[in-house]
Amino acid sequence: MKYGLSWLRSNDRILLKSTIIGILLLTMIHVYLSLSLLDPYSGFFDFLHITTILILVVMFISILLKGLVPVAISCLGLVLLYGSIAIPSAIENSLGPFYYKATTGYLSLEAINRGTHGFFLLGVAMVVLGMIVAYKPHIL
Repeated sequence: MKYGLSWLRSNDRILLKSTIIGILLLTMIHVYLSLSLLDPYSGFFDFLHITTILILVVMFISILLKGLVPVAISCLGLVLLYGSIAIPSAIENSLGPFYYKATTGYLSLEAINRGTHGFFLLGVAMVVLGMIVAYKPHIL
């Protein structure tokens, strides 16, 4: 029975499948959060954040031993994925007019939803690119 780093190296298929399942679960969480307004102080919201962090950790472990470039690309994607799920929780006190340096604007729920969808799609693309670089670099 292998344990530790040798287990991670010998079970690439299991780790790859867990990453794909993680992307699907994060897609469901993102769609649920974008369709509903959740109270950020509820226990269910905390459960969703803890679940998201655990899924991201499993996805990171699957690419951890594949080299520096896949890890860097995947880290960028994982941060974008977490941001797409965490940003809607901070919108309560951020909506309305804003003033930044010499710029004025109005932040609406629609603008935040567009931004989180962009973060999510870019994060998925970065994780998929990191997986391609890690597992099948000859495709590129």
